[in-house]
Amino acid sequence: NPANKPGFVSDCATLLAAKDTLEGTSDNLNWSADVGISDWDGIAIDNNRVSELSLEEYRLNGAIPPELGDLANLEWLDLSDNQLTGEIPSALGNLANLEWLDLSVNQLTGEIPSALSNLPNLEALGLFSNQLTGVIPPALGNLANLSALGLSYNQLTGKIPPELGNLTNLELLLISGNRLTGCIPASLRAHLDDDDIRQIRLPFCR
Repeated sequence: NPANKPGFVSDCATLLAAKDTLEGTSDNLNWSADVGISDWDGIAIDNNRVSELSLEEYRLNGAIPPELGDLANLEWLDLSDNQLTGEIPSALGNLANLEWLDLSVNQLTGEIPSALSNLPNLEALGLFSNQLTGVIPPALGNLANLSALGLSYNQLTGKIPPELGNLTNLELLLISGNRLTGCIPASLRAHLDDDDIRQIRLPFCR
């Protein structure tokens, strides 16, 4: 009975509204009223809410729909290895339960939205191998649970924000292949991969 599951109904309506934008012209997703929701591509359900959206390597070539920010119980969002274009919607910063966000290996442009710093449970953020510009937002240093941050191979500029040193749970930081300047904050030394350090070609701050 849909009346007993308003949140689930809302989640499904959100996905149907996002389908055309996310899909682009690839026509790969089977999301429709003719397919049982539990069989929808890339969807996992927990307690009658959409908890996971995994669509890596689905040949998607549209934009990331801001409507995805309405999936209040989403814990896992993986749209990596597609051909998605456009900017990262700030609305993704509304996903307070999100633990994993991977948008890497796409053709995303624009700046990294500071709104992503509003994700208190985020443990992994992958944005590498895109065409992102602008600076690394210092606000990302507020992601207290973050253990992995991948920003390599974009077109990011400016200095590496020392605020990233506040990420006490960080185990892996990848930032090479950008246009960064200045020096590497000493507080990040333990988090950087040795190969990444060599590729960054910046000194550590004194």
